[in-house]
Amino acid sequence: MRLPARKLLVDAPPVALEKRSYARNLRVSGMLPGKLIDFDRHEPIRAVATDVSRDGIGIMVDKILQPGQVLTMVMSGKNVTLKVIHTYPHLTRVGHFICGLELVDRTDNLESIFAANGCLL
Repeated sequence: MRLPARKLLVDAPPVALEKRSYARNLRVSGMLPGKLIDFDRHEPIRAVATDVSRDGIGIMVDKILQPGQVLTMVMSGKNVTLKVIHTYPHLTRVGHFICGLELVDRTDNLESIFAANGCLL
């Protein structure tokens, strides 16, 4: 006998959604090539990379990042500025969120940065 599907309840405040990218996304090891910092608060952000494309990355975090928020990925010799495009609750991990980040300076290439630092699968 099949049981009815249950809704997952996520205890999180409403989160604004913006556009999502439909570019080709590459699989990553979960590591970021640098330290992610909140630009305004100068606080480190614990994040796991979920995918990467030329102009953006997907991350999983344990706190809400607001669309429009600016983050900096600090690497040896280079800093990359990213803007939060969308945030939504993780479907199975309560208290975690999936965020899409987009490059502010489109001359950078995140795929190349991830590949050069051994962060691709």
